Amino acid sequence: MIDFVRMLGRGLEFCGDKPVILATPYDVPERIARDLKRENRLHAIIADNVEHAKTDPEFGGWWVDRRNGRIFLRRNPGGTLLIAGVGSDEVVGANILLEAKLKGFDNFVTTDFAGNPIEDLNIAAAIDQRLDTPVTGTRVGVRQYTDAFDEMYELLGQALRLRPGDFVQDRVALVIGGLGPGGAERQASLTAIGLKAAGTYEPVMICNYLKAPGDFFLQQVIDAGVTVTEVNPLPEELKLPQVTTAIAILNERYSALRMGDVLHEVVRYAASLRQQRPATVHLWMDYCSVLGGVAANLVGIPAIVTGGRSVAPNRFNLFQPYMKDGYLALAKRKRITMLNNSHAGADDYCAFLGLPRDRIRVIQNGFEFSEPNEHARVEKRTELGIDLSAKVVGSILRFSEEKRPRLLIDMARNIHSRNPDVRFIFFGDGPLLQGERKYVESLQLADVIKLPGYIDPARDALAAMDVFALVSRMEGLPNVLIEAQAAGLPIVCTGVGGMNETFEPGVTGFAVKSATPEDLGERVLEILEDDARLASMSSAARLQAISHFGMARMINDTVDAYRQSARAG
Repeated sequence: MIDFVRMLGRGLEFCGDKPVILATPYDVPERIARDLKRENRLHAIIADNVEHAKTDPEFGGWWVDRRNGRIFLRRNPGGTLLIAGVGSDEVVGANILLEAKLKGFDNFVTTDFAGNPIEDLNIAAAIDQRLDTPVTGTRVGVRQYTDAFDEMYELLGQALRLRPGDFVQDRVALVIGGLGPGGAERQASLTAIGLKAAGTYEPVMICNYLKAPGDFFLQQVIDAGVTVTEVNPLPEELKLPQVTTAIAILNERYSALRMGDVLHEVVRYAASLRQQRPATVHLWMDYCSVLGGVAANLVGIPAIVTGGRSVAPNRFNLFQPYMKDGYLALAKRKRITMLNNSHAGADDYCAFLGLPRDRIRVIQNGFEFSEPNEHARVEKRTELGIDLSAKVVGSILRFSEEKRPRLLIDMARNIHSRNPDVRFIFFGDGPLLQGERKYVESLQLADVIKLPGYIDPARDALAAMDVFALVSRMEGLPNVLIEAQAAGLPIVCTGVGGMNETFEPGVTGFAVKSATPEDLGERVLEILEDDARLASMSSAARLQAISHFGMARMINDTVDAYRQSARAG
């Protein structure tokens, strides 16, 4: 895994105080670049292509042709061009240097994937040097992940492939990182349980890790009769001569891309799939979809289904630069069925991969809806010290940047200033929780805005609320909005990603695109201060969730996707 935060942070520290324009031979997560700009550590970034940047002066230019090292830069007199994430044998070609000189740049810096400097040169001097003396090495951008994946397939050939008759026709392997307390993990677990109950397929779950907290849904899945297995860290397949040779060659030729590490993970997945021999594989989220998908293809599995659970991976810190070309390499060799759980997510993936919109099928999440616990409202409010007659706005979220907990708290502060009787409970854990608790204390609102931490089951937490709010910066199809409506809660949200696919505007909830504390607060109070409206929206919310997001519908659609993939193969 490449730590982009560390890589870019160290590179920027090395560049000093001059305005820095960042270029990378491979995509970097949008959020990281945006955070660096907001912190004034980065002046601008080079966009992937002209469509992203031509009308947006925030970009410092764009790649004209990454493979051949051709770039367009906007004028930046005295600036530094930082090219981060290159190999020690890679050099900046004349095309880039000449463009930088013409646009007023003074110097350029290259760093490796750890953020260590490779070159730090005056641009004019570097041009003269490279005109006088031939430079050995590979030009930045020449070796791409598309080439590396092509070579991976070529080197491995038939080494991992099973015969067509070796597969168990009614067995499906669901491959996911773990079974921790996340939305994707929950849906994967429910899918495995639903398939087992339906009897159409024999589900097997293959996970990278099952230690706490990656075992949250494990017992539930096992109790349903589903086999769960962990990926072997050192399978015998890694010792095959053809595999060891391929890893050595990829390590040597693509050291900057770390393709030896990628192949190592592919072989581990392949070993698990060879052991289970499923005729269908269903891959969950990007790491598994790409590496497990390539493994399934090399093993020769007839039906391969990938499952995106949000927007495209380049919007997240966990993005790795092989993911885009890995998806495309897989699709090029075998027509797979690609799924997403929201139309917004499918749109974003298609834009990211350059695929037609009909290439990704949408199957929205499904749930088993239980009857509300009639005692939970009193019990939870009593436990938290909230008056039983108070109107309560709540949320369940991960306290991380993309969920914007500070905006949620500022919304609560705004509502409290207009109606001091309203109370707030925001459940969840995450890296920002302690900081937000201190913020609430600084506002002297700890008795009004409660941040209790992680809660399970969510059903009991929801029972204590009257209105549910979610103010994320980005989302796929947020399970929590569906669960909130199933609990009879009207919702107020920011309407990003697949949020709008979960509710009926004006009937079961509202989207507030402006995402300001004042506008969010206004919508919340519209519901809370009208008892008749609150009751009407509450009834409609539960009906909306049950009618649109039932378990049976999700399982039927998933089985149809498996059959579609088998026919395509």
